[in-house]
Amino acid sequence: MSSGNDADEDLLVQVSKTARKLSHLKLNHVQVEILRELMDGRRTVSELTFTIFNSRYTDEGYETYHSRVIRAVKSLEKKGYIARSKIFGRNIPYKLTQHGVACIASITPEMKEPKFIGSLDFALYTITLLFGFIAWRSLLPIWANLFTFLLGMTVLRTIIILRRIM
Repeated sequence: MSSGNDADEDLLVQVSKTARKLSHLKLNHVQVEILRELMDGRRTVSELTFTIFNSRYTDEGYETYHSRVIRAVKSLEKKGYIARSKIFGRNIPYKLTQHGVACIASITPEMKEPKFIGSLDFALYTITLLFGFIAWRSLLPIWANLFTFLLGMTVLRTIIILRRIM
């Protein structure tokens, strides 16, 4: 009989941890619905407005719902959770970024919240700056060669980080 109570307590602990992590993301219900819809594929703002609020362009009050969705999309875009699929055009579809998927996956108790820049990347940036200063002050060409190599690694890691949020 106690094993059932222990399982219930474990489930309650997991649910409370998940709820705590979800509240830490600071998302409102419109943003959560947008993320849920974008998990199924790319959607435009008009499609999101229709699926979330069941409101078409010809309906009364559409502008209100549409502006709520636009504000939520802009907020999610600033956080790096979603990005535009195309740059030009009128009806621009949005998609989840890798960072957005990782943040959603981090809601589970087993996963940690992802970071934009990890500690190894930060160390690489710091070492590159240090070697750049040494190469600037030194007359030996080896320091310039080491700085160039580290600068290349830094640019590569920066591109990888930017691809994660685009």
